Amino acid sequence: MKSGKYIKDRLYSMCIFVAMLIISVLMMAAFKVSVQLIIAEIFIMIICYIAVVLADYYHRKKFYDELEANIAALEEKYLITETLVRPAFYEGQIFYDSVSDIDRSMTENVKRYRLGMEQFKEYVEMWIHEIKLPIASLTLMLHNNMDKCDKEFADRMNTQIRRINNYIEQILYYVRSENAEKDYIINDARLSKIISNVALKNKDDLLENDITFEVSNADRIVLTDAKWMEFMLNQIVNNSIKYKDKTKAESYIKMSAAEDKKCIVLEILDNGIGINASDLPRVFDKSFTGENGREFSKATGMGLYIVKKLCDKLGHAISIESVKGEYTRVKITFYKNDFYKEITDSNESAVCDDNREFCEKERTTIKDVFKQYFQGEDCQVDIYNDGQTIISNYSDNAYDMVFLDLELGDENGFDIAEQIVLMNNDAIIIFVTSHENLVYEAFRFRPLGYIVKDRFDREFTRMMVKIVDKLIKMRQVIELGGEKFYVDRVVSIATQKRKICVKSLKGEILLADSYTRHVAELEKYGFVQSSKGVLINMKYIKCIDEDNDVFVMYNNERVPISRRRKKDVIEEYRKFMFDNNR
Repeated sequence: MKSGKYIKDRLYSMCIFVAMLIISVLMMAAFKVSVQLIIAEIFIMIICYIAVVLADYYHRKKFYDELEANIAALEEKYLITETLVRPAFYEGQIFYDSVSDIDRSMTENVKRYRLGMEQFKEYVEMWIHEIKLPIASLTLMLHNNMDKCDKEFADRMNTQIRRINNYIEQILYYVRSENAEKDYIINDARLSKIISNVALKNKDDLLENDITFEVSNADRIVLTDAKWMEFMLNQIVNNSIKYKDKTKAESYIKMSAAEDKKCIVLEILDNGIGINASDLPRVFDKSFTGENGREFSKATGMGLYIVKKLCDKLGHAISIESVKGEYTRVKITFYKNDFYKEITDSNESAVCDDNREFCEKERTTIKDVFKQYFQGEDCQVDIYNDGQTIISNYSDNAYDMVFLDLELGDENGFDIAEQIVLMNNDAIIIFVTSHENLVYEAFRFRPLGYIVKDRFDREFTRMMVKIVDKLIKMRQVIELGGEKFYVDRVVSIATQKRKICVKSLKGEILLADSYTRHVAELEKYGFVQSSKGVLINMKYIKCIDEDNDVFVMYNNERVPISRRRKKDVIEEYRKFMFDNNR
């Protein structure tokens, strides 16, 4: 806030003050007040006026300077209300309250929009499954009546049906890609088999377009999800077919794999029309079609966007290079030491049950399933027959997973779980019981799940996808102020004079960073804004004290909840609890 503009804005009131001062002097002179008293009165009035103006200027300057600085620093300008303190002066209060009302209205609209989008996605999935039936029927009818149809007409119809199927598949995978981790199964997969399925799926289009499909050195094992990888390769091959260069005597698509100590690189090369150099940096952008898409009117701009998105989720790297009129080369890199391997490299689990025989059975099942799921990768499983032994031997973050019997002789499994959570809130607790009615009480510990003893083998195998997803999240990293943290081990972050205070399981640290930069990202990981400038990891909340508007954390620290945000915050927390206890 500039003083010159403030004074200019106050010229009207200053003129009135000067006029009143002159009138007062003239009146005192008319009543023959002594010169000394007039001078003193003038001096006092001027000092008082200056003091009032300075006080007003100070209050306004503090508020508006902070407002301008925060707006300049914010990438998401709509978060400005979260950075402001309600000012003391009335004009600023009106402004603050108005902006806050606008913010609340916008938040409600966003919530309604998100709900509408979720419902729309559900409808799209349902519609896709419904439309596949008449398309399949149409394909069958065409096949059964080939003798009655003109061959050229039948070929054109088949081509269009395949295009429709491809677009439908693209829509389906796009909708599912938002939550792909709920659907994928990471395992060793043979590249040659995946490529063979892709070639078979596109054989008619390859033949019709007279494109040679060559594969070399592809008999390699990579760690991925075969179904999703097949979809991705199919999108890349489809692009190669779409943008075939008809002026060339020979067209080809070549796939080959190269391997070194760190990774396996799959290369997809075609000699199609290529991509403009100016378009290359944007080929993975959503809905970007570029010059080729405009020229051929065949592109949706979604294929490569979805492929890039899925590669990121699966831990693969993808790159593309091209020369206009010559070739396009796509490379997908499968790292041998990617984060899925790291899941098992450091995994240590514990089984706690007073039945020694069942403990051995649990250990065998856990190790066998891990080996099967990760193609030979083993995990350590320690056995304990009572709760106090596992507690006394439980060092800092000792186990990623604890399989805990709810009835440990004279001990209460819930008490043991509570002590484990206090020592390592990251621990994945899976309750094992013979009595299903006990699981409802177990929900307050937010276990990953529960397993009934007589169905242990089957239910643990079924739970593996959920376990892997949890372990992946535990190893997700976020950079705050140049420091890297495991997201799951960050308890809270709070703004502190243009810096952030990061509280993790290792302690507190003050870092030079913008709080607002990380709000949207951390909210995706289960963080909630309890009050202005404070983000809390909801997994570390013990309970809500609604009477006093505070969260009680697992270390019994009490974190205030903003009254203005109370309803939304509690709603978010309850939704989090529900989603994590299903």
